[in-house]
This record gives sequence, C-alpha cells and structure tokens, in this order.
Amino acid sequence: MREDAEFKSILMLGLSAMALFFSFGFFLPAVLAEPGFLVVSVVLFVIGIALIIASRVVKHRMRKQIARLTDELHVKCDYCGGVNDRDQHRCAFCGAPIVTLPHKGSSAGPTFR
Repeated sequence: MREDAEFKSILMLGLSAMALFFSFGFFLPAVLAEPGFLVVSVVLFVIGIALIIASRVVKHRMRKQIARLTDELHVKCDYCGGVNDRDQHRCAFCGAPIVTLPHKGSSAGPTFR
C-alpha cells in the first residue's frame, strides 16, 4: 500500500517536471516569435503545478491512512505508556494487564484481558 502511494507520487512529480520543462520550452518561442505558443505554455505550466499538488495530496492521504491503521492495530499501556499489539493480554514492557477499548463504532465498554 505504501509503496503504491510512493510510486504514484514519484510518477506525478516526474510528469510535472516534464510538463514544467516543456512549458518553458514553449514559452521561449512565444516570447520571441509566435504568440500562439503562449497558450500551450500556460496549459503545460498549469498541468505541471496541478500534478505537484496532486502528489502532495497522495502523500498526505497515505500518511493519514497509515496513522489510522497504526492506531487500530496498537494499544497504549495505561501504566507505562508502552505501545503493544491489540491482541496482547499483558504489556510487554511492564507486565500490567492491558485494557482494550472498543472501536469507535462499537457500543461495548472496555474489556480487561
């Protein structure tokens, strides 16, 4: 999952660099000789900037998803603050019993293991 997001982000950054490079390439003839190239240059520039923004959005969403999954799979010990797997019965750091809180959608109370 993370590798897929990294690949998408790198691909979008590469395509944006290409679009920005070609926008500059079309901007020079537009300034020097043919004003019709200015439209092509502006379109490529806008596409390049949009791809840069999209790559940032993909990275941000992936970081949020990884943080959410980490919170769902781990529980913090109330006594020492150690991070343990949700399915453990005792803290791996201090040996205290772990209180597992239900997921957000559940109406059940805390479970002592």
